[in-house]
Amino acid sequence: MQMQGNEAILISVVIPAFNEEGNIQAIYSAVGNALQNYNWELVIVDDGSRDKTFQRIAELSETDRRVRGLSFSRNYGHQYALLAGMRAAHGDVVITMDADLQHPPELLPKMLEAWQNGANVVHTERIYGNTGKFKKLTSDGFYHVFSLLSGMKLDPGQSDFRLLDRRVVDVISQHDVGQLFLRGIVRSVGFRSTTLPYQVGERFSGDSKYTLRRMIKFAMQGITSFSTVPLRIGILCGFVMGALAFLELCYILWVAVQGTAVPGWTSIVALISILFGVNFVLIGFLGIYIGHIFARVQHQPVYIVESITDETPRPRLLQKPENKTPELVHGS
Repeated sequence: MQMQGNEAILISVVIPAFNEEGNIQAIYSAVGNALQNYNWELVIVDDGSRDKTFQRIAELSETDRRVRGLSFSRNYGHQYALLAGMRAAHGDVVITMDADLQHPPELLPKMLEAWQNGANVVHTERIYGNTGKFKKLTSDGFYHVFSLLSGMKLDPGQSDFRLLDRRVVDVISQHDVGQLFLRGIVRSVGFRSTTLPYQVGERFSGDSKYTLRRMIKFAMQGITSFSTVPLRIGILCGFVMGALAFLELCYILWVAVQGTAVPGWTSIVALISILFGVNFVLIGFLGIYIGHIFARVQHQPVYIVESITDETPRPRLLQKPENKTPELVHGS
């Protein structure tokens, strides 16, 4: 896509935020400085924060109408906050990034330049310093496993720091999936793309929300959203264990025919344990996939937006006295 001029297009920057009250002002200032020569808007989605994140967003929205905020009724997760922000964005191009400044806003003009040169999707690749070795190891391992199981190549160092053309955003916004994995969806829809490297910055304030438990959950969500290979692996393991069990049975019968005592109690117990282990792993994968199906057949919303900064608050009914006009109060 060719830009006709910086003033002729609107750049939407979408940022999910969960307990990030200390970072809202900083990311707003940094984005504003990076895009000072562009027409831009900032869409921040509060993912059910327990602190004053949405209050900080609302304060910014009152002073700068380019800032809009959405607040979830509870925590639905980083991926759904991104999807909600993309659906709410008005821009000709949408850039998604985190609120903690580890995704450097200084890279935004280069991403726009790559878009101007014809890329519909601009990915980014993290370059870790000396302090991110464990993160790099686990991240690279996940992407290798994901690429192997799904048949869709994801390069190590990928993140949700990316630029999407409006056409790509419209396609992604139509996806209705139980377990959302945007990195896989963006790759699956195609379109011309390029990748820019960036150095991971220091977190401005607060602690990372991606604990080891969350990372494992996110990895399982990504793999099971795009591949049924784990089920087929479970079936293969079942055949292998069944063959081993048959050989063990043949051995026991042969020893019985020889008239000697049946040895190998340890091997039998070990084999039974392996069989039970494989069964439980397979049952676990079945449970995950059935859970995905169950979530979709219920037709429950994937997220609920409770508040929007540019929306007039709805009046709340405090009480309804008999034979009196209900007393109304506007929510803050």
